[in-house]
This record gives sequence, structure tokens and C-alpha cells, in this order.
Amino acid sequence: MAEYTHFQKEKGAIDALIADGYKIASISDHLNGSTVLFTKAGATKTFLAANANARKYASTLFCKGQAWQTVTSQGGNAHEHQ
Repeated sequence: MAEYTHFQKEKGAIDALIADGYKIASISDHLNGSTVLFTKAGATKTFLAANANARKYASTLFCKGQAWQTVTSQGGNAHEHQ
């Protein structure tokens, strides 16, 4: 149960940054987890995702963001490509 609580805490922190307008710019994996780099209008913040499920959550958001940017930059509709 403690693992789920840790995940919820890290997921909440990631969601709060995204709700504040930050976007995930990069993710670097290392032995302590993943360092997630967020950017917004020249400002940057980093977040250490130590929980495995939080790392997967951040990676999924990052990949979905990349897919959305690729589809929309090509003039398509993201819903057509999912």
C-alpha cells in the first residue's frame, strides 16, 4: 500500500506541473529513478520520479505529447491516429 501512496504523490506532483503549463522536455533515467525536465516559456523545473509507476506515467505523457505534436504538425487529427 505504501508503494501506491508513493506513486500517487509523485503522479500528483507531475500533474500539478502540467496543470501549471509546464511541458515535459526530456526524461533521463539513472539508478535513482528518472529526472524529468519540465519547461514553460523559458523556465525549467526538474522532478525526480523515483517510483517505477510514476516513471512510466511520465514517460507515457512524454510519448503522447510527442505523438500529438507530430500529428498536429502534419495537419492531421490526433484522434485519427490512435
